[in-house]
Amino acid sequence: MASVDPRFLTCLRDVLYNFHYQSGAGNDYCKGLFNGVVSTLMACQNLTFQQALAIAVDNLPTESRPLEGCTIPGPWVSDTRRMFQEKERAILRGDLQKEMSNGS
Repeated sequence: MASVDPRFLTCLRDVLYNFHYQSGAGNDYCKGLFNGVVSTLMACQNLTFQQALAIAVDNLPTESRPLEGCTIPGPWVSDTRRMFQEKERAILRGDLQKEMSNGS
C-alpha cells in the first residue's frame, strides 16, 4: 500500500469516524466526506484512485455504516465493499492467528 504521512492519517481517521454507525452523521454528509477524502489523497499525496480508495477504506471504522450508494459515490461502491471485506477478513485472520499462538 502507498505510504501516507502519519499526521495526515490521524486527520483522515478523525474524518472517517463519521462512518461509524453511532456517529450521528447523515448519509449525504458521509458521501461527501468520502468523496473529499479520496480526492484529497489523490491530489495531496499524489496517489492513483485505487491507492487513495484503499487507504480510505483501510481507515474506515470497523463498525461502519453500510457501504452503499447512499454513503459512497455510486461508481465506487463495489470496489469499496470488496476492499472493506478484505480488511475484515485480514482482521479476523490476525485474531485467529493470535488465539492459536496463545493457545499453543
